[in-house]
Amino acid sequence: MKITREDGTVIVLTELELETIRTGLPQKEQPKPSYKRERAKRGDRYYFIDKWGGITFMFDDRGAMCNWNFNSGNYSITREGIEFYIDKTLFNQKLKDRIAELNKGEAATLKNGCSLSLGAHTNEVDSDDFSEILETNIEYAFVSQNIGSQLIKEFGQEDLKKYYFGIGQKTITLKDTIDFYKD
Repeated sequence: MKITREDGTVIVLTELELETIRTGLPQKEQPKPSYKRERAKRGDRYYFIDKWGGITFMFDDRGAMCNWNFNSGNYSITREGIEFYIDKTLFNQKLKDRIAELNKGEAATLKNGCSLSLGAHTNEVDSDDFSEILETNIEYAFVSQNIGSQLIKEFGQEDLKKYYFGIGQKTITLKDTIDFYKD
């Protein structure tokens, strides 16, 4: 992260240094978690969404079609995994559509922008302005915290945690990250 002082000098901090400043506690260097997706062994079954929107399977032969499905994210070694992918995709599209509707054509900016956040200690979904969030997905930005409260009410804490934040899936969760840095 780059920080510009009042005198014009620029300071570049690593994430480790930034976390030390935030918490006041020295942080130890940790290995980066792996985000590698599972792939079926050659000849094993995997599931994907076909061109008609149905769930089907193939046996992974590492050919062009199998590689295309894997590289595009349209690939799961379980039927439940591809069903979740469909549910997550539809949920996130509905969320984006609702945000656009509630924003009423007004674009979120750094001055007025808000986003959904997940409390590190409470594990509750909340709405914060951009100044309180280090990273945000601008596709999901809205123009007031009232909109965030309405989204949480309409979409629900549990579904937002599951589909928007990925909590409870075989991905790195906020709890995993917190546990990772506790030691």
